[in-house]
Amino acid sequence: GSKVQTKVFHGTVTAYGTTENPYGLDIAAMKGTPVLSPYPGTVESVVKGNKGYGNNVTIKFNDGKRMRIGHLENDSIRVSNGQKINDQACIGGVGNTVTVIGPTGVHADITVWPSGQNTPYTACQFYEFLS
Repeated sequence: GSKVQTKVFHGTVTAYGTTENPYGLDIAAMKGTPVLSPYPGTVESVVKGNKGYGNNVTIKFNDGKRMRIGHLENDSIRVSNGQKINDQACIGGVGNTVTVIGPTGVHADITVWPSGQNTPYTACQFYEFLS
């Protein structure tokens, strides 16, 4: 994978636009690496789960875009439903909640939706949004 420095955190892109998830971007980092909000917005949902994306947070940014960050470390989520957050607010820590398949290991799975849309951007389309 290639090393990246995003507004969310520094890590290595390990998967993007896969057959299983053409919309997600996996960025690997050390377990517990803080995941930051790239822009101000409002927390839409906080899920502490054992299926799908595991522990995950969805944020609606002030411009209407939405972003989900999945596989956050257990007990690391630092935001709550409805909370208004600033850019660079700590959301939680990189983890591996739920079965992680393939070479990605500990990572955050990031998906971004355009304003008012139900179909997410592909990983290549939203990468610039995170840079």
